[in-house]
Amino acid sequence: MRPSVERVENGLAISLEGLITDRGFDNKTNVTWLEERGTFAGLCPRDPRALREAMKDADFAHAQRRRAQTEARIAIFKNEFLGRPMRSEGFENRALQVAWGVLTHNFMGAGGETARAAKDPRATG
Repeated sequence: MRPSVERVENGLAISLEGLITDRGFDNKTNVTWLEERGTFAGLCPRDPRALREAMKDADFAHAQRRRAQTEARIAIFKNEFLGRPMRSEGFENRALQVAWGVLTHNFMGAGGETARAAKDPRATG
């Protein structure tokens, strides 16, 4: 995790205020490193009892709910718009396929908004 965080921070010239992950990243080394940096450690605990306790913290609970929503949206996009498995080989071809998937997704979303507006001119979205 540490090399990825450092790569992102260096590449974007930012400093992360918090990091939210699933259970795969929960370990003492990661939590200690984030706390030493002063970074909010929103790593989902592996132990269900520890998770129940952590969810009592409003910031942690909000962050984990948002993470779950984002993961679900990414899964829908990946499975419905990119194919299973993604058949493009090489980074440039996959990047192009993702770009086409995003464009298609956005057109479908815009089409849905247009259809709703046509049915009810008072509808806002």
